[in-house]
Amino acid sequence: KVLNQGQQQRLEMDLSNLRSGTYFLNISNDAGTITKPVVLNK
Repeated sequence: KVLNQGQQQRLEMDLSNLRSGTYFLNISNDAGTITKPVVLNK
């Protein structure tokens, strides 16, 4: 199911206190939750 296709939002986060590695970002709204991997290389 595709909801609001084409809409984009931007969120900036300060990740300076995290070490390099793979983290998982959970994004939730009324329609549900998705989890995406984020790779941080310093």
